[in-house]
Amino acid sequence: MGGNMVVNFGPQADGDFRPEEKALATAIGKWMQCYGKAIYACDYAEFDKQDWGYYTRGKNGEVYMIVFNQPYSERLIVKTPKGISIEQASLLTTNENIVVVETTRNEYNVSVPQKNPGEPYVIQLKIRVAEGTKGVYKDALT
Repeated sequence: MGGNMVVNFGPQADGDFRPEEKALATAIGKWMQCYGKAIYACDYAEFDKQDWGYYTRGKNGEVYMIVFNQPYSERLIVKTPKGISIEQASLLTTNENIVVVETTRNEYNVSVPQKNPGEPYVIQLKIRVAEGTKGVYKDALT
């Protein structure tokens, strides 16, 4: 939503960081190497928030689903803004195609990856923007 994340790490008296902070920084760095495309230069996606995680929008209008809480149903609900439809979904790291089924107008079920990555993961959505759509997607490439 246009904000920044702050990791509240601070050096100890000897100038070093605590081991748990180093471990967390290393884990965040590894995750960002894989999924940074969904974070850097991204903005608010204007999609309805869901319990499974968050959305970001890239500079060319692509939408990223950052999945923290995989549902037992193995279906991620996606509610798109009016005039936005999902054409395709793929796992960001492997380009594995992900099944997308439109359940009602502007609502989709997106399947989870065949193999659970064991960490928060990102699904990239290829979207179509209808002519005359208002909001952040009006100038997006389709």
